Amino acid sequence: MKWWTDSWKELLTELRIIFDFNCTGARNERFENWKKHVNKFATIKCEEKPWGATRIEFTAGHLDILDRKFAFLLTFQALLSGIITLAVNALKPESFYQAGKLGIWLLVLLAIGFILWVVNTLLCLSGVRRVTWGDLWKKDATEEAHVNALLIEVVKRTAKFRVAVSLTVGSVLLITVLAILAGRVAYHSLLAGQKNHSAATCAPCPALTACPQASAPSENKFEITNSLVHVNGHLSHSHTFLLNKQTGEIWEMTCKKGKTVEFRPVEVVERSVQGSVPIR
Repeated sequence: MKWWTDSWKELLTELRIIFDFNCTGARNERFENWKKHVNKFATIKCEEKPWGATRIEFTAGHLDILDRKFAFLLTFQALLSGIITLAVNALKPESFYQAGKLGIWLLVLLAIGFILWVVNTLLCLSGVRRVTWGDLWKKDATEEAHVNALLIEVVKRTAKFRVAVSLTVGSVLLITVLAILAGRVAYHSLLAGQKNHSAATCAPCPALTACPQASAPSENKFEITNSLVHVNGHLSHSHTFLLNKQTGEIWEMTCKKGKTVEFRPVEVVERSVQGSVPIR
């Protein structure tokens, strides 16, 4: 709880320094402390203990190395998060359901990977969250106390860095497994999509039926014929008949009142040597 309270106090102090544009309050106080710090270090290096200044520089150099390593880990964590985001976006939500148990395992591993990424990122940020400059500006500050404070930070940050590296290696291995599972899930989704597409577009084709052939225009099977009647060698009159050329049926035309005609069926008699035989 004390750590949480001190962190908030430090944050409020830094905010006051940022917004102290007149350089009169917290910013001026921080400026004076830095002047004392620089002067104290110069005194140690040039007058009191030159070898003490060497110890301070050596320890501070190790802190600088750790800060650069943490910066590399944070960059690598950002790269891992980008890869995971691209892989998740490439998969459709229905892909997880189509893959069955494989999709469930992929979701579980994604959740584990996300938690691992968050923990590792917070660990790296905690390793660089506070810059340890020392307290040489205080009146009772000594070279020994300053070196001890820097060494404590070196020990803590080295331990955090080693744990962060182990978590990063675990993240890489987990992403490898996730990539394999994501490939399998994408493959199952592709197969399911092809089946659905085939079912939707390749319905059973109807049986081909022969196209009806255009029938040749039929000739008129009816014909108007005239039968001339001669009496004593002279033309007397004529009869008009409607003949069905296919069946041989005959209808005689008779005139009616009102300038209309009527066709009446007549019986056809076939002439032969034996006599007359009616066809119908």
